[in-house]
Amino acid sequence: MALFDVDYNALVKLLIPKQLRNAKMVSWLTALINPVQYIYNAFMEQRYDNLYILNHNSQVVYLQAVLNDMFDNTLRRIRVTDPVYKDPMYIYMDAEGKPVYIYRDSESQPQYLYTDAETVAGYDFIVQVPAIVTYDPIYMRALIERFRLPSKNNYSIVTV
Repeated sequence: MALFDVDYNALVKLLIPKQLRNAKMVSWLTALINPVQYIYNAFMEQRYDNLYILNHNSQVVYLQAVLNDMFDNTLRRIRVTDPVYKDPMYIYMDAEGKPVYIYRDSESQPQYLYTDAETVAGYDFIVQVPAIVTYDPIYMRALIERFRLPSKNNYSIVTV
């Protein structure tokens, strides 16, 4: 943005009168504005970081983009998915009169038994990270906490 673009070296040369414009004077004034340039560069870094945060909200595609920008910038293999819901199968006692038949492998009607944690979608979303990608789990959780929707509290980071 043109409002924040300042070239301090050119500004020093432009503001010195022509009669006093020599190499020694330019070098001296450039050394004097060095702290201002340092603060300006820190301001611009913070500005770019803030613009990045403002451009990414809590939508899944943006959360996925932030995680890929930080941890897998080239191949972008990190995915944010919904948890898989599995229909529960209950086993009853004979006295309840609700028989459930468990089949053999040869009958080609497999029945799977899951725990309550496996059947109930206990997570709002799952972050799938390939095993090849190296990441800091604490930093990844901090990024997810920053960019997730406030109502989505339960999530899991899974290495695929």
